Amino acid sequence: MNNKPCEELQTLVASDKTLLDDPRRLRAMLNDLCGEYKLENNAIADAIDAGVVGPLRSSATAQPELLLPQLVQRMREERGTAEDVAR
Repeated sequence: MNNKPCEELQTLVASDKTLLDDPRRLRAMLNDLCGEYKLENNAIADAIDAGVVGPLRSSATAQPELLLPQLVQRMREERGTAEDVAR
């Protein structure tokens, strides 16, 4: 897995947080910026579409690393995403 799509995601969300509510738009923007990383782009958009961002946003006091196993499992069960991709 390449980190470039995650880096682009951070930049995009820093300037427009509404992208986290629109996986289709986000996927299109990631494909424009780093289209050679389709697997990573799709995994990011699928995670947003599956509602993974919601628990991370609402858990201001919880540590994300405590939620990670649950969210990875959710992606595996609901989307058939491989564990390494879901992470």
